[in-house]
Amino acid sequence: MLQRVAELSTAAFAGADFAGIAMLGADGRPTTGIYTDEDSPSVDRAQYESGRGPCLDAWQVKRVVRIDDMRQATDVHPEFARAALDHGTPSTLSLPLIAGSKGLGV
Repeated sequence: MLQRVAELSTAAFAGADFAGIAMLGADGRPTTGIYTDEDSPSVDRAQYESGRGPCLDAWQVKRVVRIDDMRQATDVHPEFARAALDHGTPSTLSLPLIAGSKGLGV
C-alpha cells in the first residue's frame, strides 16, 4: 500500500521525479523503506547518518519542509544537500505522515 502511495505522490506533483517514504526501521532508526527510484535511499542516507535533513525536520516538527534550490540548502543541511546534488536532485518536498498527534514518518 505504501508503495502505491509513493507512486501516486510522484504522479500527483508536477515535476516530481521520484518519491520515498521514511519510517523507523527494525533497529529504531529512520530508513527509506519505500521508494520509486534507486537514488532515494542513497540521498536520504546522508541525513540519517548526519542526523539532519529536510525529511527529519518535517518528521520532527510535523510540517512540510520544501527546498526549492538545493544549492541554497548547503548551510542548513550540508550532508543531505551534497548527496542530493551529487544525485542530480535540485529540490525536495518533505511531507510528514501524521496519525493524530504522532509523526509516523515522512
